[in-house]
Amino acid sequence: MSFLKRLFGSRQPWKQRLEARGAFGLALLLGLLLSQNAALAQTVNWTKYDNTVPANSDGSSTNGKIPLGTAGKGDTNGVTDPFVLKEGSTYKMWYSGQIWGAGGSYRIYYATSPNGLEWTKYDNTTPAVSDSVSTNGRIPLGNAGKGDATHASIKFVLQDGSTYKMWYSGWGGTPGRYSIYYATSTNGLTWTKLDNNVPADS
Repeated sequence: MSFLKRLFGSRQPWKQRLEARGAFGLALLLGLLLSQNAALAQTVNWTKYDNTVPANSDGSSTNGKIPLGTAGKGDTNGVTDPFVLKEGSTYKMWYSGQIWGAGGSYRIYYATSPNGLEWTKYDNTTPAVSDSVSTNGRIPLGNAGKGDATHASIKFVLQDGSTYKMWYSGWGGTPGRYSIYYATSTNGLTWTKLDNNVPADS
C-alpha cells in the first residue's frame, strides 16, 4: 500500500485515482510494480508436457491434448479456446471446435478427464442450429439473423450452486459485430440460451 500511496498520493484513495487514469493508469501501475517489486518480477517457468501433434480422434486423447476430429466432425479443422472446471475428481472442458465451410464456423464442444491428461470428447458431431436448447455439452449456431448465427466460441463457464453459467462469444456475420451471449445448464450437458438476439449498441 505504501508504494501505491507514493504513486497516487494519500489524499484520495488509490483505487479511485487508478480508475480515473483508466487503462493507461493500469498499465503504468503494473509496469511500476514489476520494476519496484523483485518478487513480482521473478520469472515463472513452465514445462511443456507433450507438444507433438496428436492423431485425429473423436474419442480419447492423452498427454493433456485435445486433437482435431476426423473428417466431417465439428472440430475437424480447429480446436481452440479451452475452458476447464474441476468438479470433484473430474475435469470438465468446454472448447471451441471449427469445421470449414459456412464461413469456417466455430461451435462449442465438451470433454472430460479424470486427471487433466487423458481426455474423452463427449460428442463432437456438429449440433443442429438452435436458438434455445442444446445437448451433450455443445452450443450450436443460432438461426439466420441471430447474434450467434455464424460463430459461437467459448469464453467462460462458472458453476454457481447447481447451475452452470456460460458466457460465450457469438457472431452473426456482420463484420466487427462480435457480442457476448449467455446460456445456463443444470448438468453441464444440456444448455439453454437466454437470448441470442443481437444486442443494441450500448
